[in-house]
Amino acid sequence: MDLNNPLKILLLDDHGLVRAGFKALLKESVPYAKVYEAASYVQALAVLDREDIDFAFLDFKLASATNKSGLDVLHYIRQQALATRAIMLSGGESASGHLAKELVVQCITAGAFGYIPKAMEGDSVLREAFEAVLQGRVFLPLMVFEQRVETAVLPRHLEVLALRGKALDVLYYLCQGDVNKTIAMRMQLAEGTIRDYVSLLLKQFKVKNRTQLLIEIAHLGLVVPKPTVAAFVLVD
Repeated sequence: MDLNNPLKILLLDDHGLVRAGFKALLKESVPYAKVYEAASYVQALAVLDREDIDFAFLDFKLASATNKSGLDVLHYIRQQALATRAIMLSGGESASGHLAKELVVQCITAGAFGYIPKAMEGDSVLREAFEAVLQGRVFLPLMVFEQRVETAVLPRHLEVLALRGKALDVLYYLCQGDVNKTIAMRMQLAEGTIRDYVSLLLKQFKVKNRTQLLIEIAHLGLVVPKPTVAAFVLVD
């Protein structure tokens, strides 16, 4: 942990006791992180507009007169092209079944980096889920893996797949939920070049679309590192 530049985490939930419990778990994983709390869509946007948030844990369903949910906050993060990894939290609507799986897929299709059911058994399991996403792994509940879950491997780095350079950077931004235009802007490359990299990544992971890509990354337990900022030297 960089004490001079600690992680900034947004925790959105409309129940104060739930926020307190989640905040305690987050503090165990990253003691020096700055955790900002929000109880509503409006409060969450105020934090996002004011702070450079690294991770946003968003309650999917909020009790609000505005009918705004955590998913709306996720849409805002993606529309504003914020460098924030959003992880959805779910309550009762996450019960096992076909509908629950559709909800998970909906969230990652919208650009979520992970999905953590609140109903996971025990604080230790929730803590493991928090640590997984904070380490750069995509966390998804087992229901999305169908029959492949028994073949899941231990967390590993992407070097095992020989991914490096710009391809690795594109993969990071794909996992963050960015569209090609946004990735091109971040990497200062042509949008057509990004499309080529996306096609190569889909082929590499043997999937058909971005949603399947995130599911596969979660299934493999891969760590997706944040791109390093290139140093530019000005020459007279």
